[in-house]
Amino acid sequence: MIERKRVNGQPEIAYVEWIDSTRTEGWCTAREIEDACTPMECCTVGFLVREDDRAIVLALNTARGEHVGSPYGSLMTIPRASITLRAGAEAFYARKAK
Repeated sequence: MIERKRVNGQPEIAYVEWIDSTRTEGWCTAREIEDACTPMECCTVGFLVREDDRAIVLALNTARGEHVGSPYGSLMTIPRASITLRAGAEAFYARKAK
């Protein structure tokens, strides 16, 4: 596991673009396959709480305060093989909508 830097006691905020699988319901024609069976391009912004050679883990929520025993909520694990871009939060605002 890679040691994560912290800013003001909170984990780094990361912006990640990644490819996700898709699926369909029932039977499909050849044309529907072309339209519906394309990998989904996704983006996620979250607190980077873990990173290793296989995946990164973002917490979509974090609680503040010393009294909090479980400070991270809504964890999302993204396999490295799916990641097309990993950057700081500023990249989220710099990207043009597709």
